[in-house]
Amino acid sequence: MKSKKSIAFFEVEEWEKKYLKNKLKNFKIYFFNNILEKKDIKKIKGINILSSFVYSKIDKDIIRKLPFLKFQKILKIFQIDQDID
Repeated sequence: MKSKKSIAFFEVEEWEKKYLKNKLKNFKIYFFNNILEKKDIKKIKGINILSSFVYSKIDKDIIRKLPFLKFQKILKIFQIDQDID
């Protein structure tokens, strides 16, 4: 049996949690009310998808510390953030 893909959501409000849990039943979900900080990396090391609102700064150091992210190569291909390369 395949393990569930995992998603970490940062800067999430309570009403959003209920909605996301209902819509993403096939995923293991982690919710954080705070912005993403380097200290949070240990908690989400194995995630496949990272979602945050505008206040979290996702830089190359954070991306490199999350080796299982599925979008990492997409970001590099499209060069969304030049700092990631």
